[in-house]
Amino acid sequence: MTTTLSTTKKLPDAILLPSGKIKRERLIPFFDPTNRSGFLGLKTGKRHRHGIMVYLGVPITAEDILNRYLEFHDLPKSRRDCIAVLDAYVRALQSFKIGNVLSIDYSEGGEFALTKVMDTPPAKVIPLP
Repeated sequence: MTTTLSTTKKLPDAILLPSGKIKRERLIPFFDPTNRSGFLGLKTGKRHRHGIMVYLGVPITAEDILNRYLEFHDLPKSRRDCIAVLDAYVRALQSFKIGNVLSIDYSEGGEFALTKVMDTPPAKVIPLP
């Protein structure tokens, strides 16, 4: 049986709060969370507390995200389990808009929940001359 994976044109990038500094690091959920919160940096593998939804411009699936992850890291569990986590993530992202700042928390069983922290990132303060 073939399962159709959800697609998305948006993913969160890491953002530092309260400064609002956005890092060029795509974020995904941890596959085996040991901490109870935080995103996993797709490329660096670092933990990030918050993410801001950004537009990718092209549709991607859980399979695409996992393939990108595997360019930098080893498979943490079975491919099927990783795809299931990432497909649930792609579906969960659909309820958020570009610019929303998100956090992620995990249950004891490893399921995740995304929460909107704010509608838009904090405005950058530009000092007067």
